[in-house]
Amino acid sequence: MRTSSFLGKADVVLRGFSGYNTRWALRVLARAMEGAAAVGAADPVAVTVFFGANDTSLPDWKQVHQHVPLDEYQSNLRAICAYFKVLLGLMLLLYGAMALH
Repeated sequence: MRTSSFLGKADVVLRGFSGYNTRWALRVLARAMEGAAAVGAADPVAVTVFFGANDTSLPDWKQVHQHVPLDEYQSNLRAICAYFKVLLGLMLLLYGAMALH
């Protein structure tokens, strides 16, 4: 897929939630995606998923409530991907944050 294929043809719909980790995102994913396409518009064809920055907060720092253990992070990310890929049949573009430690 080439970038020029979408030039002037794609709308970007943001569904970001500042401070969320994968655990919290799973709880709101279906509701967050309701109405992602405007009435009468085509359904989304690609989704960018970016998680990890909040999940990697160290458990002994003041953001301990955002920390997600690696095995849970992997499971959560797989569930998020399955939602988009299986239920909506969408292409996924995955981005992960660099670990702090």
